[in-house]
Amino acid sequence: MKQVRLLIAGLFFAVLAYGQENDSVYIPAITLSDVSIIDFKNDNHEVFKSMEANIHSAFNNLNSDLGDLIQNTTPVYFKNYSVGGIKTIDFRGTGAERTKVYWNGFAINSPTLGSFDFSLFPVYFISDARIRFGGAGLSDGSGGLGGSIQLNNPLEFNKNKLEISGIYGSFENYSLAARGEFVIGKIKSDTRILTSSGRNNYSYRNEFKKGHPTENRINNEFTQIGFQQLLGFDL
Repeated sequence: MKQVRLLIAGLFFAVLAYGQENDSVYIPAITLSDVSIIDFKNDNHEVFKSMEANIHSAFNNLNSDLGDLIQNTTPVYFKNYSVGGIKTIDFRGTGAERTKVYWNGFAINSPTLGSFDFSLFPVYFISDARIRFGGAGLSDGSGGLGGSIQLNNPLEFNKNKLEISGIYGSFENYSLAARGEFVIGKIKSDTRILTSSGRNNYSYRNEFKKGHPTENRINNEFTQIGFQQLLGFDL
C-alpha cells in the first residue's frame, strides 16, 4: 500500500512542476532600412611598382618589336630565338604564361598556352607602354603573378596626321610603315600599317666543315605584315 501512495504523489508533483505561468514578453518586429556599401577599385597606381617604357628611345626603329622596347628600356630579361623567332619574357623568375599583356585593356595572351610572343607586336603600333612588377600586375586582372604590361593607344580628337616611314639595311632588311589619323565630326580613326622583311644571308665561317669554308647563311628569311585599326567616338 505504501508503494502505491508514493507513486501517485510522484506523479502529482511532476505535473505541478510542469505547470508554470507564461511570462514571455512580446517584442514587435523591427524593419531595418536598406544600407548600401560601395567601394571603388584603387586606380592610384603610384602605390604599385611600375615603370614606363620609352617609346621614343633611340634604340627603337621600325624593325623593333615589343620585346626590343622592353628589354632596351627596362631591366627585364627575354628569351630570344634568333631574328623572326619566338620571343618570350622571363619576369621575376616566373614562366612566360605568368606575365599578362593588355592592349587597351584587353588581354592578348594566348588563350591555350597563356604566354605571349613579343616578336609579333611591332613598336610602331604602340603609343604608350607601362610595366608593372610582381603582384602589382594583379591590379589589372588575375594570373599576372610575374607582372603585367599595359599597351595603350590614347586617341586625340583635335588633330589629323599622316606619315610614311621606311628604313633599309644590310642583307636586304627593310621596313615600310604608314599611319593616318583623321577626325570626322566626333569620330576618330587611327590606322597603322607595317611590313618588314629580310633575307639575312650574311657570310660566316663554317667551323664544322673541312677547311672551314666561308658560306652564306640560308633559311634565315623572315617577313612580317601588320595592320591595326582604332576607332573612337567622342561623347
